[in-house]
Amino acid sequence: MTLNQLAFSMWEKLGYKEIDASVLSRVISGERLFTQRQLNVFCSILKIKKQKALYLKEALLLDIYKKYNLEINHYFLVDLPTEKILKKIAEYRWSGDYGISNELTDILLDRFRSLKTKMLFSPYSRKFFDTYGKILLEKCYNNMLLSPNKVVYHEKIVTYELREIGEILKKKNFIGLSYFVEGEAYYIAEKYDRSFPIIYNALDLIKDQNTRIEAVRVAILNTAYLNLEKKYKEITALAAKIFNYHKILLSPTLSFIEGLGRAQGILKMQEALNTIEEAEEIYKKSKSEEVFRLIQFDRSRLEILKRTKQKDKNYFEKVGKRGLNLAENYGYYRYITKIREMMNKTI
Repeated sequence: MTLNQLAFSMWEKLGYKEIDASVLSRVISGERLFTQRQLNVFCSILKIKKQKALYLKEALLLDIYKKYNLEINHYFLVDLPTEKILKKIAEYRWSGDYGISNELTDILLDRFRSLKTKMLFSPYSRKFFDTYGKILLEKCYNNMLLSPNKVVYHEKIVTYELREIGEILKKKNFIGLSYFVEGEAYYIAEKYDRSFPIIYNALDLIKDQNTRIEAVRVAILNTAYLNLEKKYKEITALAAKIFNYHKILLSPTLSFIEGLGRAQGILKMQEALNTIEEAEEIYKKSKSEEVFRLIQFDRSRLEILKRTKQKDKNYFEKVGKRGLNLAENYGYYRYITKIREMMNKTI
């Protein structure tokens, strides 16, 4: 098979995109790296044996570590990734490097899926599956940035795997996480009546406070969109009990306050914009690099302005253009679509 033939076959299997002869030539000459998907297709076409393919994927992971200046854990290739790698995945996602975040997550998932059966009977089984679940949660957050018509399908895969881990470990926490992922997917697809009962079931099962407050955020927004004021009060009261700035990480803190502010706006509460301002003030003081949050704040401001029928059209357009510009610059396509949709329906 010639290089051109191989490139054409890969191009077909990759959905008529991502690669051509010049890209393949640069990979072979060491000028660039395959993505995980490209490497999988490459191994499939050339019928590379499973063990050899796994070796190539591990080599790709090491190359990516070097490319993005990640600290290499010597034991990763035979055992587990460190918390630092998972943290890095989140940092890339929220700071505008979604592609890198997704690439790293897919590589880790591919590795863990290949070891899943073997690790069932390992003395490290519990730790392995616990980390596997954390990687799946990062994949869930990456999927949330997809368009609404894609997110439910992709999150079903994550949901199934989380429930499988819950059954293996006999831990309700993973069942709770699977409910969170499924409920969030329906929320993004604007199926609030389907999302709410699923998310509500997750609240008592999730142990990690950072994830739990994200689930509470979705539950609060569902109650607002469904106009369930009694449930809104019940869940905001629960949030007041578990929310603690000193114990919850910055990212879910910002996400929760933003969601609360938007829910207040949907329910036409006058304090809504002030709540968003509070979130942005925390963001600025922390010197966070999570540019996604700025887009999120402006997306919520737009909805609050529309819902509370405020008449300052110039401010509305200023917020919309600012949020849209950031979303376009950093490739947050779901937010591009949503902001454009709201700006087309002027106040």
